[in-house]
Amino acid sequence: MNCTLPKLLSLLLLSSLSFAAVTADPVVSSPSFLVADPSGKRIYVADETASQVIELNAEEGKILQKIPVPSRPTGLALSKAGDRLYVTSHGAKGDVFVIDLDTGKIATTLKAGHTTMAPVLSADESILYVCNRFNDDVSVIDLKSQREVARLKVVREPMSAALTSDGGILAVANHRGDDAATQPDVAGTVSLIDTRTRKLLANIRLHNGSVGVRGICISPDDRYAFVSHILARNHVPATHLDNGWLNTGGIS
Repeated sequence: MNCTLPKLLSLLLLSSLSFAAVTADPVVSSPSFLVADPSGKRIYVADETASQVIELNAEEGKILQKIPVPSRPTGLALSKAGDRLYVTSHGAKGDVFVIDLDTGKIATTLKAGHTTMAPVLSADESILYVCNRFNDDVSVIDLKSQREVARLKVVREPMSAALTSDGGILAVANHRGDDAATQPDVAGTVSLIDTRTRKLLANIRLHNGSVGVRGICISPDDRYAFVSHILARNHVPATHLDNGWLNTGGIS
């Protein structure tokens, strides 16, 4: 996804307001991923614990519908027309559920790898990229044939991905690096993939202590990728925990 800071903050604010308005509903248990429609008037939220997707009216903070899915949702991607929602899920079965939002039903189930995450649609919506967390790779799914046509190897536990505006580069955030925990320098990585050739361009190593990488987005001018992660201070003794002595949140 491309992002700007105001857009990101507004989405987070809308989500928090929406869930604050429905806290009396005990089924809204763990909102973990969200996506807004092009108008910004509707927000779709993955509720992991309840294994469902919730459609919200962003202006009124009201639930419009709850769509159950067979396993816990881990990521969402919405078509430009706002009629199809792609939902990745936990588990070794590698399911990606395609929801018809007019009916609120699962139209089809696509297959990928172990614990699918972070679905990303190509600009023409002909390809769906899906991170397979525990296979350490990314599935390339042709939506016309509804089949996986390639697997792209990354570093370790890919959890988030974003495309440049021209669709030429897929940036993938690896939750973990491949360093041994006993090394003095331990860090996560961002893998850059050429979507035309489906070749790995680079694995960009983050700063020492940048671990637990979870999110990534690309600036509208395609110059920068912003990556959220834990910043662990590996070089200090573990004498106390307060004030971020050992771990804080960070953005690279």
